[in-house]
Amino acid sequence: MAHKVMTKEQLELLAQLEDSCKRVKEKAESTHTGYVVAGYAGEVQYCYCGEGNGYEGAPLRPACLYAVVFEDESDAKRTARRLTGYSNGKGDEIRLGVVVAWHYFKELYEEQKRCVEMATRIIDDANNKNK
Repeated sequence: MAHKVMTKEQLELLAQLEDSCKRVKEKAESTHTGYVVAGYAGEVQYCYCGEGNGYEGAPLRPACLYAVVFEDESDAKRTARRLTGYSNGKGDEIRLGVVVAWHYFKELYEEQKRCVEMATRIIDDANNKNK
């Protein structure tokens, strides 16, 4: 029986991650046009989520479902240029660019799917050790 060694809180977190993964997959499958402003600081991807919708009112946040989709590529490029100078909590500059929206959401889905699979494997391994 998978998940028997998890606490209630851990089960809730895994269920939230699985739900988020499902919603991102739906977004990836339904987004056929548009562009997202996204980029990296270190190994962490960030996205433009709208003015005031990021951490402490910033317009950026770690890659997520709430990335703004621009219909016009030139609008996305202008926004990316306007957002230069932001950094993560470690002081690393977030280097932004324009990404085709369906590709951004597909990659985000793949990353979240890997996290769910890894968490499930860890749980199953722990359960098998406790038999």
